[in-house]
Amino acid sequence: VPAGRRATLGYQLARTGAAERLGEGRLRYRVLLRPQATVLPDQAKVVVAAPSGWEFTALPAGARVDDQAEASWSGDLDREIELVFDLAKG
Repeated sequence: VPAGRRATLGYQLARTGAAERLGEGRLRYRVLLRPQATVLPDQAKVVVAAPSGWEFTALPAGARVDDQAEASWSGDLDREIELVFDLAKG
């Protein structure tokens, strides 16, 4: 992207085995965001969909849940950020 211009990049990622089992009926999903060196920080938005029958029990600071089906976080990508989403079987 040329200097002074904007671009939006979006993609859908589905990975089998991406979540860590914490015990019976509990999962943890981590997303690590690494910024590029820029004058102005990039903006990032992450949306995580809970598997059918699961609900979010803990979210990263600033994240929100819509009807227990999707959690989203957005903010400045001015440093490396690890987002942790905990889920439990409902």
